[in-house]
Parts: sequence; C-alpha cells; structure tokens
Amino acid sequence: MSKVKKQHFVPQFYLKYFIDARSNIYAFDIVEQKQFVTTPANIAHDKLFYDNKPLEEFIGVEQIIEHAFANTEAKAAEFFRKLIATLDTNNLSSLIKDDYKELADFITTQERRTPEARRQIAEIAKSAGQELENDIQFQQAYLLLHKDVLKVVEDWCDRYWIFWRNTSNLSFYTSDHPVVRYWHKDQNREELFFPITPKYGVSILFRDDLRQQAENRNVYDLSDPKEVNHYNFLMTTQCNRQVYSVENDFAYAMELLKLNPVLTDPNRPRFLNI
Repeated sequence: MSKVKKQHFVPQFYLKYFIDARSNIYAFDIVEQKQFVTTPANIAHDKLFYDNKPLEEFIGVEQIIEHAFANTEAKAAEFFRKLIATLDTNNLSSLIKDDYKELADFITTQERRTPEARRQIAEIAKSAGQELENDIQFQQAYLLLHKDVLKVVEDWCDRYWIFWRNTSNLSFYTSDHPVVRYWHKDQNREELFFPITPKYGVSILFRDDLRQQAENRNVYDLSDPKEVNHYNFLMTTQCNRQVYSVENDFAYAMELLKLNPVLTDPNRPRFLNI
C-alpha cells in the first residue's frame, strides 16, 4: 500500500460545510496577510504530518495515526449530517449521551491534532524548562492515542452544552485550529467553542453559571453580529496561520491584525493576552 503523503489535520468533510455554491472555500493567511480562494482538499494539510517512524516501529503499524483518522472520519461525517439535521429542527430532545460523546470525541481529537497543538505543546514544555524539539511530534501522538482521551471525552459529556444558531448577517469563521477556548474573567469560567457550520456552533461550559440555559433543549439564536465576531475573534487569534470562511470577506480578521501585529508572527507566543 502506498503511503498517504497529503495528511489533513482538519477533515475535508468538515471543511465542506464552509464551501459556497461553487464548492469554493475562502482562506486568509494571517502570516502572509493574503486571502485566496481554494477547496477543502488543498488546505489544512501537510506532507507526512502524522508520520513518526519510532512510534510506528514500536506499535508495528505504518502511518498508524493517519490510518486511524481515515477509519473514523467516515463515521464522524455521518454523525455530522444527523447532528445538523437535528439542529435544523430546533429540538435537541432526540440527542442522547452517545451523541454528546461522539461530538466530544471529535472535538477533543480535533483540538489535539493540529500544527497549532504542536506549537502549544512546545511552548508549555519550554515554560516548564523542558526541551522537546525532537519529541513534540511524539508528544502529540501520545495525546491522541493515550487512553486519557476517553477520560476527557467522558468529562466533557458531563459539562454544559449550548448549541448556537447564527442568525446574524455574518458567518462563523473556522480555521486550521477550529477548537478555541475563552476565559470569562467576569464570570470565572472557561468556554470551549467549535463552529459546526457557518450558521451553527457549540459551546461547552466548564462551570454551571449557565446551567439553566444549557439544559434547555432548544438551539439558541445568536443574532447580534458583535457576538458572532467574538467567536471570529477567537478563531483568528487562536489559529495557527489560516482562517476559513464560506464568504470572501475577511475585513474583520484584517482589522484584528492591524490592532495586534504580533498575530502575523508565526513564532508568536501561543497563549496571547489580547
């Protein structure tokens, strides 16, 4: 079997939810400060990104991580179709714990599988006085394959989930690192956000401040463009280097770069206080 050279770190089936009527997706590179039109097949990938010879020799399976993702993404694509159909009904009563587990598993893995995740691993290690230059890829593989992932998924299933319907005149961005986090200082809680489509998103809350809202079985409308841009702000500032949209409009992302030029540095600190 020939090796898979072009390895996506954001699944193509997911990116296809952000294409327009001509099957194009629009991209903005914050490092080069350029926008371009492309397709899901040509973004969010790198050559042999997951290949790790010592790990593969130890386990005895060539390209184990790439093949593991290929085997699970067909199932994930079918789950996304069902989830979006459910969101369209505005009634979440049909979702069961296994559905939340499926989505939590996808989000957990997605957060850990990107180049941005590698950079964060390196920065955390450096801050702890560790040198992992040759082991960052292995550490990422460990985080993806270790049984700890199952504990994280179970923990997230027990958190509070809010599904958003974006009814504003803006679209949610996504990116090459589409799982973002935000600390609400005024409420002392952390929020994890993932854009499902340009018009749907989900927040996972790590405290019970919004318990009543989260336990409501409806999809909440997000009609204020400022609220949508809050999540687009997170997507832009926490991406590795590319933001994606169904629309060819990155005026907001460009404005953020003017206000925060450090974002254009590929070696910027990964945990920015902007």
